[in-house]
Amino acid sequence: MPKKLIRHTVIVSFLIFGPKPSLNANQIKVFNFQSFAMQYGESAKRRFLSLKKLLVEAQALPDNERLLRVNDFFNQIPYSSDEKVWGDHDYWATPLEMLGKGKADCEDYAIAKFFTLLEMGVPEEKLFLTYVVTDNLTTRHMVLAYYEYEGAVPLILDNRAFTIVPESLNKDYIPLYRFNLKDFIGFENGLEHKSALTTKKLHHWNDLNKRFTKVMS
Repeated sequence: MPKKLIRHTVIVSFLIFGPKPSLNANQIKVFNFQSFAMQYGESAKRRFLSLKKLLVEAQALPDNERLLRVNDFFNQIPYSSDEKVWGDHDYWATPLEMLGKGKADCEDYAIAKFFTLLEMGVPEEKLFLTYVVTDNLTTRHMVLAYYEYEGAVPLILDNRAFTIVPESLNKDYIPLYRFNLKDFIGFENGLEHKSALTTKKLHHWNDLNKRFTKVMS
């Protein structure tokens, strides 16, 4: 991912919003649950509080259990297209927006899992949002990849499955690129390489940044 974009991407928890790209407890502002309920409704507030409970419980769990719990939690949210939810053919929702609407598409699931696991303390270098082609090369799809260590075969968190399996077992998935807030990794002939490659998809990170900033202001 281009460094300029990384510098302007704000890492924020959707449970607590701080004025800087940090999760330092001394810099945070507690989210107003009542405001959230007024904007999205009581059912959304319950989803939000359920996730807060999960985050508390996850503090004592190992990473593999955190992955399972987070994958299960978000996969229970019904799938719906961006057109139906947002009136946009390709909208990347923040985790807060996803919980508010109670609907999501593949990018929304992956993004919510990414930020939730970061909030639980999983190191960012282990997590990559990953675009793949699937369904016999007919569908572009986003999943979250977890690397236990550098060079490991990643585990895939997919909204299509409640099981988490190594990427090598997803024979129908061909990765196109994966990224987090620090790195962009492209693929050529099936091999990974760090790249400064730009793609039209990256502007969605800027959109996410603006919406987070609006919530924080």
